[in-house]
Amino acid sequence: MIEKSGAITENFLAEEFRCKCGCGVILISEELVQKLQQLRDHFGTSITVSSGYRCPIQTKNVGSDSSSPHLLGVAADIRVTGHTSKEVAVVAEKIGFDGIAYINDNYLHLDLKGRRWYADERTGKTFKSFQPAARTLKQGMTGDDVRALQQALADKGYFYADKVDGKFGNITFGLLRAFQMDNNLTVDGICGPATKKTLGI
Repeated sequence: MIEKSGAITENFLAEEFRCKCGCGVILISEELVQKLQQLRDHFGTSITVSSGYRCPIQTKNVGSDSSSPHLLGVAADIRVTGHTSKEVAVVAEKIGFDGIAYINDNYLHLDLKGRRWYADERTGKTFKSFQPAARTLKQGMTGDDVRALQQALADKGYFYADKVDGKFGNITFGLLRAFQMDNNLTVDGICGPATKKTLGI
């Protein structure tokens, strides 16, 4: 646990996690901050910490109780500049935060309390995962899943490594058809379950 001021990682200071009640106490998990640094590195933009450690008085002030991970120094409520809480939740799950909850459209609760808990604090709804359902990939689509398709094709010699951009255009369409033809798949330029399985994605 970090209990004094100063730099913790490249972009985070211990003071950012200080209790907001005015008591001045700093108590925060170094592992939590390391994961927040991974989150910042992924998005390449600043993260605002709206709440880190909460002393017993502050815990009571915000209507929480002794089970709060903030009281243990293993939680932070944050906002990633330029990104919604939904976007951030997807990446936070991959990084390995235990607790993830929407506070609003921009702010997200993250913790390392040791139990998996994915939720929306506004509605009380819980989730098994924040990851989007797998899509059948077609021409005109964009996203990380399209990028993964292009990279898988490149790894097998069917795509240009310098053209991997997450945009399913004419080049991706044509080279995917070539891969399908060579692997006895339906040649339609659409990446569905059978093509994904053969590509290993």
